[in-house]
Amino acid sequence: MRLLTLISLLLLGAMAPLQAAERQAAPDFTLEPVADGLGVPWGMVFLDADTLLFTEREGRLGRLVIGSGEVTYLDGLPEVYANGQGGLLDVALAPDFAESRQLYFTYSKPVRGEGATALARARLDGNRLRDWQDLIVTRSTSAPPATSAAASPSMARGMSSSASATAVCATTARTSPPTPAACCA
Repeated sequence: MRLLTLISLLLLGAMAPLQAAERQAAPDFTLEPVADGLGVPWGMVFLDADTLLFTEREGRLGRLVIGSGEVTYLDGLPEVYANGQGGLLDVALAPDFAESRQLYFTYSKPVRGEGATALARARLDGNRLRDWQDLIVTRSTSAPPATSAAASPSMARGMSSSASATAVCATTARTSPPTPAACCA
């Protein structure tokens, strides 16, 4: 009987850390849907605490009001090569977005039947993008263009791309006139 009690105590002692780990692994949050019926959301950025811009792989840009779930799709986007992992990819706010309303995008630009990774910018004007401008269009069209866009005070625009396993940056200062860098290596 003593042996059985000892084994029981040892087993209970050994299980205590496992039970504690299970309690710690339990999430301290709940998931709440804020929108449904979307395409394939890819990139997103908050315009303010309740408004989210999101890209869809197929080439659409949506504005989501988190509180109500209302989605509005914006006009003024270019043709997008939406195949494989290509499409309308990332979106980022310009550092001076509040004044300039400039957004930066990475996307797959149709080039000779394939998708070339591109970095572009456009100005948000209500429910429309205006002044779309390709800043960088890569020569690479063979690999899936998983990319991200970045904008910071010290670098007006930049893009990292896993397609070529390198980072491509246009380091023109925000105050300089934009100079598109087409077909960068």
